[in-house]
Amino acid sequence: MRPGWGMIQPAPDGPEIEAGISQAEADRLRELARDKRVLEIGSAFGGSTIAMASTAREVVAVDPHQWIPGSVDVLRANLAAYGLTNVRIVQELSFTYLPALIAAGEKFDLVYIDGDHSGAAVALDAANARQLAPVLAFHDYGNAEIEVQPALDAAFPPDRYRRHLVGALLTAYLEERAYVRHI
Repeated sequence: MRPGWGMIQPAPDGPEIEAGISQAEADRLRELARDKRVLEIGSAFGGSTIAMASTAREVVAVDPHQWIPGSVDVLRANLAAYGLTNVRIVQELSFTYLPALIAAGEKFDLVYIDGDHSGAAVALDAANARQLAPVLAFHDYGNAEIEVQPALDAAFPPDRYRRHLVGALLTAYLEERAYVRHI
């Protein structure tokens, strides 16, 4: 098992899988994604992908799958184990794919980001994502070893945005009506 990862059941009717999110975070992602069109940045083995796809209309999972060898094959096997067919896997980098979505006028209900954890990458993904959806969720908030929290606090100051935290999953609401729908 990868350091810092654990076994979770991302949806109620399926096997446990190795994931970088906790069970509580998977449960929250299922709630956020219910009946939504979701864009995911960073899918790895699919813990978050499956959690969201189990309740979402559609999930577009963007991950180049170059940092964890074999991860795309594990993702596909995990999706098959859950019988999920509403996921489109896109093997590209977010910093090139998101601008293309913006240029094409694409819109989502939720963007979930758990990709490159450098401060610059988090800031760029957040800037692009805010043009695509009214609700943004980010993983690894509060982890002192990476640059996610400072980048998100700068992009979404708590005194200007409604925010919700479950474990290391920070949700930022860009519109009041989006917040009201999730409380």
